[in-house]
Amino acid sequence: MKPTFRNTLPALFLHAAILALPAHAAVQPLVAEAGINFSVNEGDLVSLDGSGSRGPAGLNYYWTQIPGGTTVALTGANTANPFFTAPAVALGGETLGFLLTVSSGTSVSTDTVNITIVNQNHPPVADAGENQSVAEGAPVTLDGEDSFDIDNDLFSYAWTQVSGPDVALAGADGANPTFRAPYAER
Repeated sequence: MKPTFRNTLPALFLHAAILALPAHAAVQPLVAEAGINFSVNEGDLVSLDGSGSRGPAGLNYYWTQIPGGTTVALTGANTANPFFTAPAVALGGETLGFLLTVSSGTSVSTDTVNITIVNQNHPPVADAGENQSVAEGAPVTLDGEDSFDIDNDLFSYAWTQVSGPDVALAGADGANPTFRAPYAER
């Protein structure tokens, strides 16, 4: 003889039992979220944001820079929010890519984000050379040849006298202007 089952519970009770399953019974899928692409200026402190990643408790984060472009030092690569300083880049700017890998111990998910570094025009650096001691009436040549522009932009010279007895400065629009040392007042 086969056993038989007979439902003696009302249908409403059965539906209530099915709906009463705890919410945590559903398995939440692991999803890495590296954030949205954005732009920053050279020299800015840049924070990546993987905090939108979701999955079971105890997520592990691992950020790496995608090869290509200027390499940066990523601080906190094993956290949701690592950071780096945007490097100096060429005139057109540069885009750096980062890969976020999130793991839960049993599964892995990845996502990428692109950060565009915007070139900023920097002022030239003026270097007037070493201080000089010369005899009265001696010819003097100033040396601005170590002046430079970090962006390799063209720049010009404009020497002006800021102290001392007036002198006639020849070539004030070049790297090496000259003048004759004045005679000391007696």
